[in-house]
Amino acid sequence: MITLTTNNGQISIAPELITSIVGDADGSQINTMSDVVCVEESRQEIVRKIMEYKLGMIRYAATQQAERRDEGYVEMTELERLAGLEDSDA
Repeated sequence: MITLTTNNGQISIAPELITSIVGDADGSQINTMSDVVCVEESRQEIVRKIMEYKLGMIRYAATQQAERRDEGYVEMTELERLAGLEDSDA
């Protein structure tokens, strides 16, 4: 998931459910399979987060198949950051 900012706080969205993004530097409208969400991030920022998420998922899967668990930890940490789950003490 990726975390974005709405007028009411943060929202986490599964990138696989996003069908389109309309917006500019002042904010964007995300159309999902079942809803429409307005967020503060630009279309470019949302696309960047989606690309990072998808690449992170591919890298994480590759580390698990190759049994490179230490590298998988690094990828999982990056995915957690994108989802807004990073440790607040860090």
